[in-house]
Amino acid sequence: KLRQILFGNTVQVFSSDWTKAYFRFHDPFSDLAFALEVGKGGARSIQMAVQGCIIKYLLFTRKGKDCNFLSLCATSKQGQKHALAAALAGILWAAGAARKATICLVTEDTYVAPTPDYSGDGFTERLQLFELLEKEATEKFIYDHVQCFKGEGSHGVILFLYSLIFSRTFERLQKDLDVSTTHLLRPNAGGFLCRQAVLNMILTGRASPHVFNGYQKGKSQETLCGVLTRSDVGYLQWHKDTSEDDRLSQV
Repeated sequence: KLRQILFGNTVQVFSSDWTKAYFRFHDPFSDLAFALEVGKGGARSIQMAVQGCIIKYLLFTRKGKDCNFLSLCATSKQGQKHALAAALAGILWAAGAARKATICLVTEDTYVAPTPDYSGDGFTERLQLFELLEKEATEKFIYDHVQCFKGEGSHGVILFLYSLIFSRTFERLQKDLDVSTTHLLRPNAGGFLCRQAVLNMILTGRASPHVFNGYQKGKSQETLCGVLTRSDVGYLQWHKDTSEDDRLSQV
């Protein structure tokens, strides 16, 4: 089910740009101490959406600190860990409808064996799921295991995406999506890009495939699903391709 909702089949595996991606900050106490380092590839859209939630935490949510733009540059290494844990926990908790968050970590044991219909990737087969029933407990759990998301070689972005899917649940995802979006990633130049539903799930907790409000009818009168809940973090959309088929959507 996990592969199916991601790729639309069970034999695709993540490209190397995805497997190398994790949540790495710039140096603490620097001009970019609050910012994640983002490389090329499809995983960067997830990193950038999480970045918005990190800045929201640093400016508006964290306690006991002067919350202003200058304070962002004074973020310590410990502060970076707290910010990442709080941002990821908030995203997963919202995806779980404020009832439960599920976190995926890689263990030593293998739970799934490759088959002709399933290609192994060396880490998805070793996933263990942890369910948390309180937002505070979710944040603490992520903080205690933050290296699993921010360490080099951790597959941190993929683990977060897996956690996001399991927190949302396959049942909710099927209700969120529509005929225009049956799975969450699309192939592009040898890799994969996130569809809008992934970014909306990070920002709003719901995997809405489109950025308009509510529901609209498509060209064939099919029902298309847009954003149903307001997000604390808005959109900054950039695109270098202005072709007719890929014009910027109006938000």
